[in-house]
Amino acid sequence: MRRALFLALSLGALFGPPVSAQSFADTNEFNGRWNVSIQSGTSRPHAAKLVLTDFDGTWQDLGARAAARAKVCRGKKFPVTVQVSQATQLEFMAWGSSVSPACPDISLTVRPVSPKVLEGRTATGEPVRLTRQ
Repeated sequence: MRRALFLALSLGALFGPPVSAQSFADTNEFNGRWNVSIQSGTSRPHAAKLVLTDFDGTWQDLGARAAARAKVCRGKKFPVTVQVSQATQLEFMAWGSSVSPACPDISLTVRPVSPKVLEGRTATGEPVRLTRQ
């Protein structure tokens, strides 16, 4: 009886409905220029500019919060690498530490809420919104 059940389950796994490869396919649909707003606590949102091209790009801090960071980080472009770029999710890292040890690395995971807006959270849990330029 156990053997028959094992065989039935095994065959079901082999011949069951296929998982859509499209939902896991890499995409370049997020290429372009984005305005970034990260809400942290009660202070004004942290503003940045993101440019993505073929799973790479740049991140540039803007606004008042950038001024509070180390002088070496102000206005500098951090390199970006994309870890996940699928129709349902974009995940990337901005490597501030490549500019200086005083600059933070920033990790984001966002999901589309409309064709021009992505929302999600930073690795530290802060809400983030990307708006296509």
